[in-house]
Amino acid sequence: MQYLRRALVLTLVICVLGTQLAVASPLDSGPADSGDGYVWVDPSREEETESAFLRRWEARIGALENQQMRPNADDVSVQSVVGETRIVMHYGNANTIYWDDHTGGLISVIGTTMLTIFSYWGKLAGTIIAATVTVAGIPQDDEQYCEAEMGHSYRYIEKRAQVFTSNLIWETYYSSRSREWYAHERGLYTDAMGYTHQRSFDYTDSPINVNWAPHYSDDSWLLGEALERYNLGQSPGYEDWTTTTGDPIDYNSINIGD
Repeated sequence: MQYLRRALVLTLVICVLGTQLAVASPLDSGPADSGDGYVWVDPSREEETESAFLRRWEARIGALENQQMRPNADDVSVQSVVGETRIVMHYGNANTIYWDDHTGGLISVIGTTMLTIFSYWGKLAGTIIAATVTVAGIPQDDEQYCEAEMGHSYRYIEKRAQVFTSNLIWETYYSSRSREWYAHERGLYTDAMGYTHQRSFDYTDSPINVNWAPHYSDDSWLLGEALERYNLGQSPGYEDWTTTTGDPIDYNSINIGD
């Protein structure tokens, strides 16, 4: 194989060099025209050129051979083995804010009212109004009308345990979805001129509560369950925070917005 490759390289080099000598013109860079329409190359330069061609064509053929062995090195599927497992993260939300608590009136009256999101989050209405006034850049008058509201949104975090199947693609065979809660606040303030100012505050740096699926934190269990289902020819399984026993649910019947 090595001799064959060498022969191929030499053949290509000879062809290329021959073509260069045949078509070269006086306008080409290099030694001056000899007068008969050809540009003659110094023998030492010719040897260097041949060596350069050899190295370049050997490198190119090596690359082609490597490409044939690995048709698409960037495609993870090409390098994967049937039965291999992995976990892929997926995120979703309910696209809404659920308002849990609300109050309205003069700041001097409602300022000490505690607003809550169940037992997960709480704040005085006066604190929300003060933040609203500060962001709006206006002075606060405790005898002006205001409103304060508090609510939460959900983010769904889902681990999908996948198996590289005989179809040569990654397929999900078990999913575990947990639900995170995030706090939101909204303040409304009417100034002495009658203008209404409203501001919203989203606290998405960290959740105020998490509803965990039974096996969400156990990657080994999820991968093992996915591989077992694939080997047994079973349908994909699913669990979320409402699955207290860990029994799988039909994955195809679940909507990410649930």
